Amino acid sequence: MDAQVTINFAGGIASTNLVQVVLGQAVLALQSVRGALANIIGFTNMTVYPAQIVFSTPSGGAFDGTLALTLSWNGEDPTVTLDNLVQAPHGAPATITWPVAGGTETQILTPGNPLTLSGIVAD
Repeated sequence: MDAQVTINFAGGIASTNLVQVVLGQAVLALQSVRGALANIIGFTNMTVYPAQIVFSTPSGGAFDGTLALTLSWNGEDPTVTLDNLVQAPHGAPATITWPVAGGTETQILTPGNPLTLSGIVAD
C-alpha cells in the first residue's frame, strides 16, 4: 500500500548538523511520481535512502517548511521518527499528517520518539 504523508517542520532548530526522518515498517515509494518532495528552508543537502531522509544543516540552524513523502508498507502501521530537530523558542512543534478512513490525522512529532501512523490508509 502507498500513501502520502506530510511533515510540517514549523520553525524547528537543528540540534546537530544532521536532521533525520527515519521510517519503520515502511520505505519511501521512490518509484512513485510523488516520492519525496521538500519545500524547506535551512538545509544545505538532502540525502534520500529507502527508509530515511537525512538533511545536512548547520547545528543551531532554523528549519522551516514541509516535506511530503510517499510511503509504501505491508502489514503493520508504519512509524516515523524525527531526530535532531527541536522546537524553536517562538516556533511550533513539528507535525505529521497522514490519510485515514474518513479524512486525515495530524500528530506532533516528538524528536527521538517513533510515532505510529495509526489507521493509515492507501490514498
